[in-house]
Amino acid sequence: MEPTTMDDAQPVDDAQPVDDAQPVDDIGQLFGAEIDDPLLNEEHSGLPAYADILARIPEDGRRLMGNMRADYTRKTQELAELRRSLEAERAEFQRQRAVFANSDAAKAIQEQATQDPTTAEGFDPWSQEGLSALVEQRAAAMVAKLVAPLQEDLAVQQRRAELETFRRDHPDMVDDAELKSSIVSMLQDNPDMKLETAYWAARGQLGARRSTLAAEQAEQERRRRAAELRTQTSTGRRVSGTTRRVDAPRSAWDAYLAAKASAERGGHGQG
Repeated sequence: MEPTTMDDAQPVDDAQPVDDAQPVDDIGQLFGAEIDDPLLNEEHSGLPAYADILARIPEDGRRLMGNMRADYTRKTQELAELRRSLEAERAEFQRQRAVFANSDAAKAIQEQATQDPTTAEGFDPWSQEGLSALVEQRAAAMVAKLVAPLQEDLAVQQRRAELETFRRDHPDMVDDAELKSSIVSMLQDNPDMKLETAYWAARGQLGARRSTLAAEQAEQERRRRAAELRTQTSTGRRVSGTTRRVDAPRSAWDAYLAAKASAERGGHGQG
């Protein structure tokens, strides 16, 4: 489909509403209405800047867009509130599960489920006490079997929440690609290692490598500047604001000739 341009837009007469019988008071009606206009039923790309579009839209059109923006904001806030409510309900449900799974009653049931009443001294399966012990042990075993998956799932949920909290408190484990790669490598090499342990170990190693690299770069820069300074010093000295190379005399005779030439130049200058 060809991109829609401002030249393709049709002029709208402010004085002629689309349908006087159905004013657009509820923005929801607009989203659910059947509109025989291909421009409103398709998604477009290649549009001009929104400021240029708004400058050519009639006042009623801008008011309608204002209502759409307000409705979008309201819906976003409602979804955010619903998400918070669901998270609160989920947290309460998890709390209740944790209370039950970790309660003294649950522990007592698990302990009773592992006991065999028939091994007790003087056990009589035909007595009322013996029969009750058998029934309670069998019932405890059934309940423990039902509770076990709940406790396992609860442990997984708790661990997941711990990891999510740790990740949120340490965003560099995701944002820093090099750190993330180091953590993954450690976990792959050590399947029993916890994520937190891998994070701190990888961060320590990476920090040490980066500090060493920074020190090496600083030393290289210091040596480069020192070399530049030696080069500048060896190529000449400053005389009257200018730089001129002065070669050292190779012999006493050379020194005499150089001094004589300098004196002659000074004499000529005075003359």
